[in-house]
Amino acid sequence: MGTTKVKPAESEGSAPSAVTVTVENAPVPAGDPQPDASVAPPPDQTIRLGTETIVSTARAATEAPAAAARKAQDTAFAGYQDVVAFNRETFDALVTAGTILTQGLHDLSRAALGLVQVSIEDNVTAAKALLTARTVQDLIDVQADLSRASLDHLLGESTRLTGETLRLAEDAAAPLTARVEATLDRVLRAA
Repeated sequence: MGTTKVKPAESEGSAPSAVTVTVENAPVPAGDPQPDASVAPPPDQTIRLGTETIVSTARAATEAPAAAARKAQDTAFAGYQDVVAFNRETFDALVTAGTILTQGLHDLSRAALGLVQVSIEDNVTAAKALLTARTVQDLIDVQADLSRASLDHLLGESTRLTGETLRLAEDAAAPLTARVEATLDRVLRAA
């Protein structure tokens, strides 16, 4: 095999031509016609081929990072949707707890108001009984009965109201407790 030399062809009195190339001692495969070394591709074809090569190289260099960026964006968006859904469920739990608490406090207020009404009625009845007392002993007996009845009523109602208050606290805390458990499960799965 011989050595190949490539050099621009020059004409006397003119500038070297960039398109004409002379090849010396280049081996030619058997059966192939001898290429005409004095004919080079036209400049516009060379520019087009160079441009296509640059574009395809640039496209190949940017497609992989663009695909990775799209994948990262899709993953981030999916994570964002999970966070929004989780926070929506937490907000719903807060609203539910607030509704339960509001209704429970309303019921407790009604019970307390009922207790006050009964107490006022009992006091009016007791005042009438005190006014009808003829002796000091009758007055002491009526007062003792009034005090005993008031204390029994107060203890019974306070026990009932305490039970209702505890039930209310448990019912209002239930949705929040469920969200805390869901948060802990999520944190433990992520770890």
